[in-house]
Amino acid sequence: MNGQAAFHHFVDLTEIHNQTQAHVLAAAEPDLGQCIACLDEMPMKGLVATRCPLHRMCKPCLTARLNRALKYEIDHPVYCCFPEYAIRIDDVKEHFPPKFIQEYKAKTAEYNTAPQNRVYCAAPSCSAFLQESAAVDATGKGSDLFT
Repeated sequence: MNGQAAFHHFVDLTEIHNQTQAHVLAAAEPDLGQCIACLDEMPMKGLVATRCPLHRMCKPCLTARLNRALKYEIDHPVYCCFPEYAIRIDDVKEHFPPKFIQEYKAKTAEYNTAPQNRVYCAAPSCSAFLQESAAVDATGKGSDLFT
């Protein structure tokens, strides 16, 4: 074998080795995925499925995003890559305590109410959002709750 042929043979073997090594690594860790938020690679069991068919999110990132959505209306709803993939709290409820789910649903109800129709408790120590239906009847007049 001349020098050039030996070089090509070596390159071919190196390429085959690299491809084989990639297949071995892929076979050894078939359940790895990537969090769409932090881009960390981790076992699939550590990732939460989103409504997007392409992406998953790690629980710390999902928790942080949901907590931010509780605090800031502009961050609600939480979504993957596009708003049409908004994460429904019922789809991920097995990852969170019931109290958190209840709080998130209450905040969603508040955010889904037009700002001009939102009614809050007048007590400064409370200021809780009152469901629109509890405060306004079908005619648009205040209910007996406030009289």
